[in-house]
Amino acid sequence: LIVGLPDEDAHSCRRSLDQAFLLFAEHLQLGILKLLPGTPLREQADRYGYLWDSEPPYEILAHRALGFEDLMRFKHYAELLERLWNSGLLVNLMRRLIPVHFEGQVSLFFDELLSGEARCLAVERQQPDTVFTHIVAVLKDHLMRDEVLGQLLFWDYAHFSLITRKTPTVVAEQLRCREQLFRQYGNRRMPVLQLSREAAEIINTRRVEPLEPGDYAVWPRRDRKKRPADVIAV
Repeated sequence: LIVGLPDEDAHSCRRSLDQAFLLFAEHLQLGILKLLPGTPLREQADRYGYLWDSEPPYEILAHRALGFEDLMRFKHYAELLERLWNSGLLVNLMRRLIPVHFEGQVSLFFDELLSGEARCLAVERQQPDTVFTHIVAVLKDHLMRDEVLGQLLFWDYAHFSLITRKTPTVVAEQLRCREQLFRQYGNRRMPVLQLSREAAEIINTRRVEPLEPGDYAVWPRRDRKKRPADVIAV
């Protein structure tokens, strides 16, 4: 998706982002228009009221239908999209969260993140534990009302980290309250996660071998030197 095409306003760009996100593509890139020297649009820049950076990569700063502040918000959207979705960190959580709790509009979810302390997720890279801490704080009420959403949150977390002192309290308490198994990877405990049919259906959209509803132990990819996580039926 390109933000800043001639006469596209912020509403139009948001609508495009929201509609494209609901396709749940594995990777979705959101970029800002660049006015490259020698291109027809650069030659017509005055016609559309473009302002742009004179240094490479020549990103636009505004045009007559899209102000600078709106453009900066889309740059934050792009960072959140990259760090939460394209990274794989929250893919299962967001597949349920956006349609069910944010009216099918990923931009509304991003706006909520940008309105508080979670804004840091859009301006600087954070470790997974920090990301999940902010996400849990923002989604606290949603998680209390939606058991399936909680299952997907724990599933996504378990793929990136074991329980440590940095684990968000809500996540740690839930994962520790279930039976734990020992696994030979460093002789560390593996929490057992419960998947309902609804949660399993969402997870299966990205799996070659589908999972049935039930209990599973997950050994995270981070502790396995970026190799795929192990999922073990219990």
